Amino acid sequence: MDSPAVLAFRPCFIGSDHRQRLDVSDKRAKNECPPWKCAEKPIRARCGGRPTGFHNLPREVLVRIFSYFPEEEIAGVLMHVCQHWRLAATHPSLWCRLRFQGASLPARDICRLLHHSACLTSLQLVAVPGPSVVRALRQVCRCNPLLQHITVKRCMREDECIPDSVLKNLVVSCRELLSINFKGTQIRTRRLVSELVYAPQLRSLKLSLQASSRPRDLLLAALNCRDLSELVVSPCRARGGPPPLADTDACLLFHALRPSLAALSFDAHGLCEPALQAILSCSLLRSLKLTNCVQLSGALFRSLPRRLPGLARLRLANACQLTSEDVAGAFAEPGSPLRRLSYLDLAGCWRLRDEGLLVVAEAAGGTLMHVGLERCKSVTRAGVAGLLGACRHLRHLNVAHAFEFRCEDARAVHRLAPGLERLVLGQYEPAAATELGQLLPGLRIAVKVSEFSKEKYDFFL
Repeated sequence: MDSPAVLAFRPCFIGSDHRQRLDVSDKRAKNECPPWKCAEKPIRARCGGRPTGFHNLPREVLVRIFSYFPEEEIAGVLMHVCQHWRLAATHPSLWCRLRFQGASLPARDICRLLHHSACLTSLQLVAVPGPSVVRALRQVCRCNPLLQHITVKRCMREDECIPDSVLKNLVVSCRELLSINFKGTQIRTRRLVSELVYAPQLRSLKLSLQASSRPRDLLLAALNCRDLSELVVSPCRARGGPPPLADTDACLLFHALRPSLAALSFDAHGLCEPALQAILSCSLLRSLKLTNCVQLSGALFRSLPRRLPGLARLRLANACQLTSEDVAGAFAEPGSPLRRLSYLDLAGCWRLRDEGLLVVAEAAGGTLMHVGLERCKSVTRAGVAGLLGACRHLRHLNVAHAFEFRCEDARAVHRLAPGLERLVLGQYEPAAATELGQLLPGLRIAVKVSEFSKEKYDFFL
């Protein structure tokens, strides 16, 4: 069942661990007025049996006063004083971020919320039906010129596409756009990137799973947005099909982005060493995530510490040429930035053995919080135990399809990593998962059903 729309307060509050959210249920969305419009006559609240002036102020005055308060106080204190204050605190003019998920809220109510949210800077539409998305984006073009972040994820069917006129009006109307995310929502990429000339200040562009994505579109985006610091691209391609980007085009693209690129998530299918060297020439990179990098050689990997001095997050999937000696050499180098990694994912590096993994644990054990070893067939439970013992701050571990998880592994995890929050398994003994769930009640265990499928994890705890 689709989850209801979620409305949140301003940006610094949405990312807080103590955030409050307002849920708009189907019943309220269909049969009731929005909370800021009902009860036009002020509610006379009493404090200690006596009327107080602040409680009986008109709602528009309260909204103006609340706009000077920080978001934490609005949601954590002011909303809970009385019903009158709660209705004022939920006024859309105080919202800077809106998030709608699923089909529970009608398009007319989404447009009404957007119309009243004059201070809106961030909008997320997740799994919203296509017609509602088009109406919402058109409303944004009319009413929300201050928008800075737009996310439209998995909102259209494969045979649907956002109209070109909507894309053009969105970029032209919202001149302060800093990030655009159309993951899984089909658009005509050529049309969008050609309009980015009106958004030279754009910092983040995410165009994952786009069937119409072409190499020249990425080049045009790089030329139009000279300050682009985050690029996420994973084209929709058929298995065994041609590579989405040729070496020459990749070299031009990453040389153009070299002065500003700080985060890159890219499908390196078909790219050879010249293109990979162009990627590593972006010396400002702090986050590098490459999938299908089968042409990445050990010598090029050993040059990572010298080429990317500020790297903090690294993912190299299917780098089948890397050996334990290559990994150990890069991490054992004195002063290597890899020693400061907080995120490391070497999924599919089947030549990685326990010796290399132990060098990684010894070098970066003080900072690593996320380690992915999915399909690392040469790693054994002894190497993973050494990793758990050295990584004091480890929170996420993925050992799916590396080895079978047994009861002794569950006891080792409990003994060596009591702070672990998430564990991803492939083959496992049911008794081992049950025992681990009893030993660490706060641990979330997930199962990757198949090593050849991209299906979501199946959480059972």
